[in-house]
Amino acid sequence: MAFAVAVASAQRIRLPLDIPLGVAVCALLLPVTLRALRQYRFAPTIAVFAVLAIANGIVLTELTRGWAGTSTRMATANSILLLGVVVTAIALLWVRSLIGAQMMVLGFGVGVLLSVASRGINWDNPWKFTFAVPCILIALSLPRVWGHRRAQIAVLLVLAAVSALQDSRSLTGMLVVVMALLFTQGAPGTSTSGRAALVATRVALVGVGGYFLIQAALLDGALGEQAQARSVAQIERSGSLLTGGRPELGASIALLTAHPWGYGSGVFPTGEQVQVAKQGMVALGYDPDNGYVNRYMFGNGFEVHSLTGDLWILFGVLGLAFAVVLALAVGASLVIRLASGTVSAVGAFLALRLMWDLAFSPIGSAALTLAVTLAVLLPAVGERKPPPASP
Repeated sequence: MAFAVAVASAQRIRLPLDIPLGVAVCALLLPVTLRALRQYRFAPTIAVFAVLAIANGIVLTELTRGWAGTSTRMATANSILLLGVVVTAIALLWVRSLIGAQMMVLGFGVGVLLSVASRGINWDNPWKFTFAVPCILIALSLPRVWGHRRAQIAVLLVLAAVSALQDSRSLTGMLVVVMALLFTQGAPGTSTSGRAALVATRVALVGVGGYFLIQAALLDGALGEQAQARSVAQIERSGSLLTGGRPELGASIALLTAHPWGYGSGVFPTGEQVQVAKQGMVALGYDPDNGYVNRYMFGNGFEVHSLTGDLWILFGVLGLAFAVVLALAVGASLVIRLASGTVSAVGAFLALRLMWDLAFSPIGSAALTLAVTLAVLLPAVGERKPPPASP
């Protein structure tokens, strides 16, 4: 039954009020799964901040009525989206407590793959936008791979090569950094006492080094001429591969500088606010007068293509606080496992994916993996040293 819950939690068939089927299943199981919330460190804090953020988003929406367009339906959908992350994470933590993290991840990965039947395939880049995440989760949680460092490295090499060939630059970089973290983590069973700061510094250095390594490979054409051309154009446009490839960052900074308290989960942007956002994008060398900006980003609410930005705009400063709590909880959990030499490739990948999502992914797509990230990485209460990884 627990494995079936993991599979079901990933289903995205839409029910009334735009509730995903997987979230509905997890909500129905809440009387059974809620006890898992107290069994894992940071989980109660994350849940509380999520509820506070949802309430704040509704309050901001009500305060905005009268001078900007608002939608109760949109506020409800955004609230359910955030609440669904927490409910799903609780269900997956419960699954983990019964059958372990490996089988939980495998079940969730299978569920995401099965959900393609209802979600459809994104033909712009099928690997990057549809198949990469479930394939990575499944491949790295197979019995002969999970907990076996050499097997994990071999699988990561294959996945990184496929991602590079499919023009998935950020994904390739993440997988390369995961390999570096597996190579540099402490020996299994090592005490974490006094090593947290050292490990955190190492993670930061590996991340920065991985970024510049991938950037150099892109500019040299090692990952293909198409990726090289896009990277050169983005750097020429704004002076940075990150800001050139993510002009939405300029919109986020401009909007939140103008209104740091946030906007509300059910608020439509005014014409003046759209112009403020566009000016922020122009500052990065991007021409925002196009359908992507007018329709996708601001045509039906706010979407700044950043989990942190979306949380802040939709749920105010408490949404920002929720993002900070997520980053600290997942970051601390990763450091603890790296210091003891017990991090899995899946755990490292999901942690890096969350950090990327916080900066560069929309809340809608980030929500899918956020729940399983928490379920994999949050340490159990009283957990000391997980079983050492095999060579």
